[in-house]
Amino acid sequence: MGELFSMLGRDGLGIIALPVLAFSIWMLVDCASHRREYYWYWIIIAFWGIGALIYFINFKWDSSRADAAIGGWLRNLRATDEIKARVRHLDNAACYEDLGDNYWRLNKLADAEAAYKKALERDPKLLDVRAKLGHLLVTQNRAEEAWPLVEEILRQQRDYDTDEVLRQAARCQASLGNNARAEEFYLEFLDKHSYFEAHIEYAEFLLKTGRFDEGRAQLEEVILDIKTSPQYVRRRNWKERFRAQWLLLRNKRAVQPPAAEEEEPKPEPDSAPGQE
Repeated sequence: MGELFSMLGRDGLGIIALPVLAFSIWMLVDCASHRREYYWYWIIIAFWGIGALIYFINFKWDSSRADAAIGGWLRNLRATDEIKARVRHLDNAACYEDLGDNYWRLNKLADAEAAYKKALERDPKLLDVRAKLGHLLVTQNRAEEAWPLVEEILRQQRDYDTDEVLRQAARCQASLGNNARAEEFYLEFLDKHSYFEAHIEYAEFLLKTGRFDEGRAQLEEVILDIKTSPQYVRRRNWKERFRAQWLLLRNKRAVQPPAAEEEEPKPEPDSAPGQE
């Protein structure tokens, strides 16, 4: 521990040491609250930083999701060459759609966009590809390009992808500055679904539009719902709870601007003497 405090005093190292210290303390508190075996305390303290990380991976991180994420990334990487070979041989819309999906999973958004556009060149009526392209453009904050695609999906199938198109429509309209329409889409979606992530997104929308009281109320409700949920729900949604708490903390002192008061009409001046 003496080495730890000497590190805190050195230039530059303190920036790294303080977050690691906070993380280690968090893991120690979690270890005590769950009454883990005593050797975990020694692991966290003796192997400073690394021991806390080992504890986190062992108890806090869902290993099945971690394995799936790493394995999925490797599978998608290998699948790229296979799909490209199919594209060369078949050159049809379905192959380009698969290629776009694969690029998106690898976070190669420009390549995914190009693949979806090539799919639409071969079959412009593909609803799924138009929806994916619209979603992709929304994620890149290109609302003006995305809205015609999203609007078309709304006209053809308003509940497309389990109403996910409503969220994309809300994001589009919010980016375009049409807050009233964006709120309509958010409320329509939340009326059917109770995802914590969607409620936090709506709260963030309220905060950005200056409706701080309503936004804070949404965040407090999300935090309470997660806090009173079963343990497996709390573990699964710890990121959402942290994000809600962070947004609430950032906007704790924000004051809602007063509503603009309508000016009373000024009385017309009396006519001058002798005038009618």
